[in-house]
Amino acid sequence: MFHITANLINGEYQLPMGGITYRVFPDRRINATVTVWVDGNGNVIVDGTTNPAAPGDKIEILVCYESGKCEWVETTTDGSGNIHVVIPPKERGSVNVGVYLPPNYGPSGPQETVVNTEEPGGGPSGGGKSGAHEFGLFIGGFFPADATSLDSGFNTGFRYGRYVQPQWSVEGEAGIVFTRRFQQRGLLGHAQAHVLWHTPMQPVRPFLLAGAGFVTFDHDNAPALLFGAGADFHWKPKVGFRFDVRDVVMFDLLGSGTTHNLQLLWGVTFRF
Repeated sequence: MFHITANLINGEYQLPMGGITYRVFPDRRINATVTVWVDGNGNVIVDGTTNPAAPGDKIEILVCYESGKCEWVETTTDGSGNIHVVIPPKERGSVNVGVYLPPNYGPSGPQETVVNTEEPGGGPSGGGKSGAHEFGLFIGGFFPADATSLDSGFNTGFRYGRYVQPQWSVEGEAGIVFTRRFQQRGLLGHAQAHVLWHTPMQPVRPFLLAGAGFVTFDHDNAPALLFGAGADFHWKPKVGFRFDVRDVVMFDLLGSGTTHNLQLLWGVTFRF
């Protein structure tokens, strides 16, 4: 007959066996909310809460700089289960901050955020911060449905957007397509408003898009809905690139009924 004794230390069960301590995490699921931002002195701040409160848990933070250098920072949740760390950066500029939580925490996996130490206030670097603005130029292709009798053509235009939440933005867009119909050259114009949901990933940030507007060709106008997806690439804090794939649903343009039309766009984005 034998028994094993485990000690509960800082919310973890530790079982000593032959000089080796095995760490067993409790089954209790902890929901964590983590925010990374930059204070007025350029320090990187990691704040967070746990629900239910989980005091004394170990949190690991990986801080990486544009030069490629990285450093690990370790902390523990306080007596109320909160996270608060002040990290003086080793280098100025864009910083990638990955927060690694215990296995029984959710959401699972590292939570990564990019901040700029020269832009106090927090939020993902070059976009994602509430109130941030974007202006972009794009080129691409528009591939109409056969029912419209329009040829595929070169698409170009501009857009202006604003973040209303770290993962939500709104934008307006206008453009033209150089096309033909029955061998006659013409311009297909489009203008619309979009709502975008962005993932928190960095520096490549996928998004989903939905919008509404209108299209016009040869004095014939029609309403349109748009659904799509794409990705932002944050090349520099103020400059990036964007790729969109969309379904443009046009309603009875040129008497063609409801049609689904493919739009592929690539462009440059400036953030301010």
